[in-house]
Amino acid sequence: MLKTFEEITPDIKPEEEVMAKNIAASINNKAVGKENAVSNKKIRDAILTKYGAKYHPIRIRKMITYIRVCNLVPCLCSNSKGYYRAANEDEWNSWKISMQQRINQMQNTLDAAIFFNDGHEKL
Repeated sequence: MLKTFEEITPDIKPEEEVMAKNIAASINNKAVGKENAVSNKKIRDAILTKYGAKYHPIRIRKMITYIRVCNLVPCLCSNSKGYYRAANEDEWNSWKISMQQRINQMQNTLDAAIFFNDGHEKL
């Protein structure tokens, strides 16, 4: 659960764990390689069609995190087009580099916020 986003980022629910396993199976079978990436919207549409369940995009991302942490899809990558299982080592390494760059940017932002607010009047 994320601070200030508690309403939309609660921990994964048991029924979402089941749905995450269904998503993982689909990605493992159909979304291999970045050219076959499946978007959050396509995942939501498929769930609605097959199971009649509606999920917020944030809940899909929460399920994707569960899939990654539990390693239900080895080498699960993502890009601007969606989620996919790396088809080769280059795709996997590119995703890891991208993830590290995003982490670095977030850390730089936090460091700047801390640095520039030290000594300022407290809110």
